[in-house]
Amino acid sequence: PGILVALDEINSNPYVLPGYTLHYTLNDNECDRYVSLRALFNQLRDDRTKIAAVGSGCTLATEPAAEASHFWNISQISCHASSPTLRNRDGFRRYFQTIGSEEGRAFADFGVITFYGWKKVTILQLDIDSFERVTIELSTLLRSQGVLVSIMTFEESDGIAGLQDPFGNDTTIYAYIMYENFARQLLCMAYEKNLMYPRSTFLHPAWWVGEWWKDPPNSTENLTCSEEQRAQVVDRSIGVLLFEYIEDDADVAETGINGTTYRMKFNEYYMGNEETLGTENDFGQDCYDAIWILALALNKTMNDLIDNPEFNANASAEASINRTFGLEDITYKTEFVLERIFDHLTETNFLGITGNISFDEDGIRDGIRLFVYQNRISGTTLSRLKIGDVVGDQLNFVYIDTENNSTVWPEGVPNDGIPMNRITTVHLSISIIFGLLSAGGLIFCFVCFLFNLIFRNTILIRLTSPNLNYIILAGAALLYVDICFITLPKENETFATVCCHVSVLLTSVGYSLCFGTIMAKMTRIFYIFNNPLNQNRSLMIVKDLPLFMFVCCLVGIDVLLLVAYTAVDSNNLSASMELNTENPSDFGQDPNGIYFNVVFDNYIYTCTSVGRSVLLGVLYGYKAVLQVLTVVLALKTRKVKIKGLDDYKYIVMATYVSTFVLLVVTVFTFTIEDQVNLYAALTSFSFFLGSTVIVMLIFVPKMITLYRDPEGELVFSKTRPEGTMHDTQSHMQRHISSSEVPPSMSEGRRGSKNAQLKLEKGNSSFELTQQI
Repeated sequence: PGILVALDEINSNPYVLPGYTLHYTLNDNECDRYVSLRALFNQLRDDRTKIAAVGSGCTLATEPAAEASHFWNISQISCHASSPTLRNRDGFRRYFQTIGSEEGRAFADFGVITFYGWKKVTILQLDIDSFERVTIELSTLLRSQGVLVSIMTFEESDGIAGLQDPFGNDTTIYAYIMYENFARQLLCMAYEKNLMYPRSTFLHPAWWVGEWWKDPPNSTENLTCSEEQRAQVVDRSIGVLLFEYIEDDADVAETGINGTTYRMKFNEYYMGNEETLGTENDFGQDCYDAIWILALALNKTMNDLIDNPEFNANASAEASINRTFGLEDITYKTEFVLERIFDHLTETNFLGITGNISFDEDGIRDGIRLFVYQNRISGTTLSRLKIGDVVGDQLNFVYIDTENNSTVWPEGVPNDGIPMNRITTVHLSISIIFGLLSAGGLIFCFVCFLFNLIFRNTILIRLTSPNLNYIILAGAALLYVDICFITLPKENETFATVCCHVSVLLTSVGYSLCFGTIMAKMTRIFYIFNNPLNQNRSLMIVKDLPLFMFVCCLVGIDVLLLVAYTAVDSNNLSASMELNTENPSDFGQDPNGIYFNVVFDNYIYTCTSVGRSVLLGVLYGYKAVLQVLTVVLALKTRKVKIKGLDDYKYIVMATYVSTFVLLVVTVFTFTIEDQVNLYAALTSFSFFLGSTVIVMLIFVPKMITLYRDPEGELVFSKTRPEGTMHDTQSHMQRHISSSEVPPSMSEGRRGSKNAQLKLEKGNSSFELTQQI
């Protein structure tokens, strides 16, 4: 119909080819190279000289005709073919086309793919030369932008059976570079894989005619899915064109009509003549422009013959006629005039209803815009709507005014299957739970501090070194604070770095304060029960000050190791991103609200490095050595019982608890630190449990005893249960340090009294009378 509309306008226009009438002869080449050649030769053998050829509609039929037509000196113009192989002036010497080369499809695909930020694309291509060139151009452009491109090809003889699992590589964005009959088969495969919007989409050439996904008449394709199922896969797919469909509000072309007028005329010819004209297609406007371009070239040649006597004389001489040469005198041998028609076609600069038209040196439409369309289901109808253009040297895709991301992708842009990096951190519930537990632990420490402070002058508290108890509470408090740093969410590198290094400091110093004091007390207990009496029947008093200095030495060692690590491994102090092995990847909504069903690779911030591993190894190593020594001392005094004073046995129990905590925290640090939730929960629970149990062992028995015996009258009572001591060779004297001996038993009991402690070993016993 586009050709008929153009011929009517040209033949009725008094200013275009006056005195002449253009006619055309329609030949169906069936998109077959041999049928196309036969049709061309049949026309050339006809008695009437053909001055030009229009067509064909497909590349397979266009190429052989374009290769042969120049032997008869006639020009050929196609309004549909776009294969890159036609960009060859040496092979197709008098060929033109009113749409851009199919290589432009690569530019359009590139513009769309980069606009949506897709980084992984699979190209499914029919293995013929014209499609291969598109694939090469597209893949080159995409790879230059870091896009992962997979290319799968198949031979026409094999069909899509030649593709090995085309939808099995986790790709969700595809580019179909093939004919529509193969695409229909792929739609069925995609439907079976549930590869449809919003999970997936594909790009295809929009020159596929009409409702291309439907069964063609008399189809023998034996498709495995229905038209409705194929339409579901086609919904929201993208089609790209090298030319523009007419628009009702388009500017008026040089032919004097606009899009609205053309569509009205087109429909007048088409309606009622479907059987004669065939299935309605989308390329009538380009054929309309092609006929006008030929007519204008002929009109210019006619004017040359009229206005240029020399040119006319040369034409007459070539045609061997003795009169003025006219267009009706053109034959295949009048090369001089046919060459002039070719020259005018080459110089075309024409505003048609598809926009401005000019040709490059290969006869391909130049400066073509790239138009992007989308297939959409509306109710039960699948229609095609223009959504934007690809423009500029940078091939930028731009929406038209009425379109945007939300209208084109109402459920979100399909994700390309490339995981997005996401920082994962400790689950909020873990942070809250252990934050509350830490707060409870600190409150408990404060209560114990008040208890120790208020009752520090009572006999019971004086006998258990209240000053050292403050240090234990300080260490436990630091470990409670450490729990907060371990379980705090760490979503940026700076904060994660601070937490990592503060946590190491709190862990080391807190543990040294808490455990170091326990070790000091354990050492004193061992000393008391294993040091023989001197000549004066007394023992050297072990005061609190040496024990306090011992704890300070442990803390000093920790600080020196941390300072040395900072100086030596300064380049690795920052936290680094590592894959979260606890939950490496999952699906979720795009935090930016753009993509649908995004795949996330989950990362965490850690402070792991070779230097840090060495630091922790040294810290935990030397603490383990001290811990072993303390356990040995505890085992050597495990059978000791002192009537009236049970503090030492709780010290032994605290030693075992601290040993257990050190062991499990060391294992967790070197095995599951990259499992953020598991590591945070187990490590924090170990610190909380260890600190709480130690503080309870040190203070709760004292609270209970003080409640039962506020005045301390039963501390040295003989009615208390007796125990045994492991040393069966020597008598032992109970050592009471100066810090542990109260000035008096109570304010109401003055003078000298005998406080007796009875110790037993095996069947032997002795009583020690201490004047207080």
